[in-house]
Amino acid sequence: MPVQSRGRDTRTDLYKPGERCHLTGSYICETCRLADRDKVVQVVADAIFPLCAECPDLDMGWRLRKMSN
Repeated sequence: MPVQSRGRDTRTDLYKPGERCHLTGSYICETCRLADRDKVVQVVADAIFPLCAECPDLDMGWRLRKMSN
């Protein structure tokens, strides 16, 4: 069952750079993942999602990979 956070389905939602993170965890860049690169960042709750340093796509998004306790 997907994890719910503030009305969002965190396993299917993409978080854009500049959005506030609701769940501490590991997030993967979806653009890099589709290009067979594995760019993962750790983001804590209430932090702002960064741009991906590895991909040139400014319209990229972060997807929750693993939630931290």
